[in-house]
Amino acid sequence: MKMLVGGLTAGLGFGVVAGLVAAGTSRHGVPDAPVAVFLWTAFGEIPALAMTTGWAFAGLVVCLAWMSASPGTGAVIGALVLPAAHAAFSVTATAAGGDGGLLTEWLFVAWLVGGLLGAATGWVRRTLVPATG
Repeated sequence: MKMLVGGLTAGLGFGVVAGLVAAGTSRHGVPDAPVAVFLWTAFGEIPALAMTTGWAFAGLVVCLAWMSASPGTGAVIGALVLPAAHAAFSVTATAAGGDGGLLTEWLFVAWLVGGLLGAATGWVRRTLVPATG
């Protein structure tokens, strides 16, 4: 139960931070000087791309499911964390004035992919990594 609550908290937190970063990447007001464009790209767009791509959300599920060490628990964690992270991202980005994406269309996909990714990660952890302790 602690793993599930911690995973949901991590998913919601990651989604909120990613939504805020994505909403803050507008170049409105950034001068066209080469130094300003470079700094904006280095400190604005690159972190936004790193946090808002699918692999970042998938990495969150993999890390949490890896700690579960069971395909069943990993599937439950993935099926709950990925939709929670996506919903938090979408709502936060939209509320902050950015593009939150398609919330309802992606929730089912996030649930399905999160469950499969969590189950696969739990299976890999259980079968390929020897038990310690």
